[in-house]
Amino acid sequence: MEKKHDLLIQGSPIWRQRSGQTIHPFANLTVADLRRELDARGEETEGLKKPELQVKLSEILHGIQRVPSLLHLSPKANLADINCSRYEILPSEPLHDIKGHIHNVLEELPSDIEDKDEAVSLQTFIQATYMYGDKDEIRGCDARKAILLVSQYLHEKVSGQSSVSSQHSQLIDTLAEISEIAYKHDHERCPRLILRLYNVAFLHGIMCKAIFSNPKKLTKRKMFGRYFHNLTVHQPDQLRVVSLRSTNAENQERVFNRIRRVTKATSSKRPGGIIGNAMVRLDAEEEITRERDSSQITESDISKIAKQLPKRPNTTIPAETISRRPTLLQSHYERIADFLMQGEGVWWQRNDIGVEFFDTQDDFKDSGPPLHHFRSSCLRKEQQYINRCWLDCVNGVRNGAITIPLYQIKLYDSNGEKMAALPQTLKIRGKSIYLNETVVYITL
Repeated sequence: MEKKHDLLIQGSPIWRQRSGQTIHPFANLTVADLRRELDARGEETEGLKKPELQVKLSEILHGIQRVPSLLHLSPKANLADINCSRYEILPSEPLHDIKGHIHNVLEELPSDIEDKDEAVSLQTFIQATYMYGDKDEIRGCDARKAILLVSQYLHEKVSGQSSVSSQHSQLIDTLAEISEIAYKHDHERCPRLILRLYNVAFLHGIMCKAIFSNPKKLTKRKMFGRYFHNLTVHQPDQLRVVSLRSTNAENQERVFNRIRRVTKATSSKRPGGIIGNAMVRLDAEEEITRERDSSQITESDISKIAKQLPKRPNTTIPAETISRRPTLLQSHYERIADFLMQGEGVWWQRNDIGVEFFDTQDDFKDSGPPLHHFRSSCLRKEQQYINRCWLDCVNGVRNGAITIPLYQIKLYDSNGEKMAALPQTLKIRGKSIYLNETVVYITL
């Protein structure tokens, strides 16, 4: 939050002028104000019209419109003054991101099935399993239960004489596992679980891009928008410092949904009759259902369905992916550098198929990496820690101490220039493949 605060106010004449007058100081700016603000930030404004100036300012501010709520009464104060210098706004809300992405995938999936009869059958099953309608009325547990049932359905289709592709089944399996990890308790959070979420989210992203490259029912922007991005990018990073389940407010949001439902069905819609009516009826419902914990019953149902699915194997990245998509794979390795720096045989090994990660075993690894917590760390610190680990990996490859399962590493210095090359032999499928391993140092 401190970074966003500094980006908003640093060198901003408009903020200094309007911060005490309105909550949103950058709203409804004139062309002259836009030019003055952009000029103060060192941006070129010559020849640009108002819409172009507004877009440029929005890109610089990354959507930030006002100071944090905690500083609303004293917008010129520093976050350190109120003991919030390390306060962070989490980038992902697992409940909403999982529910939203499941909704998008289940809506788009039948249209990708080539066999029309199979597509209609899948569409009918999804509609019977997952209630379409007002998205706000669909609960997160409904979406999680639906994705498990669809996974079960596709496994039966793939194992039988069906034209449904195994790739569709794998897509749903990875999404089901992401939702399962997101709802694990805090005591279950461990390095192995973090590595597993990184790997599963990586594979899910690849399959989504391959299967839904040209979505038919949704737009690309919606299919690969906020929900997809948060699941594949932010949730694994967030799990490094906090249990994803503990960041959900599902039980609290259920209360608000009940208030909305009660108000819509029983109130007169007049302001004076909403609050009292809602409180009386909520209290009555609470008394009736006091002996039945609906959330525990739902979790039990989901758990029973999950146990019926096949046991998940270790994550394996095929040799074909290593050779054909090295840049994408390297971006994944950079995010799990603290696992790779332990060396081959600890968290990964080479086999006849490709690279296998030990991310489904419960064995404790004495060599690390350490498990961090939000009490002593934050997302910014974690990113700096991962960058240092990646630099150690690069140095380890250069010194011959460790191997990274890539044929080519692309790293650049602060000027974007390549600096050195190291040869390395990577043996997969019983063949030794000799390629130049480009290793370049970066400045942290």
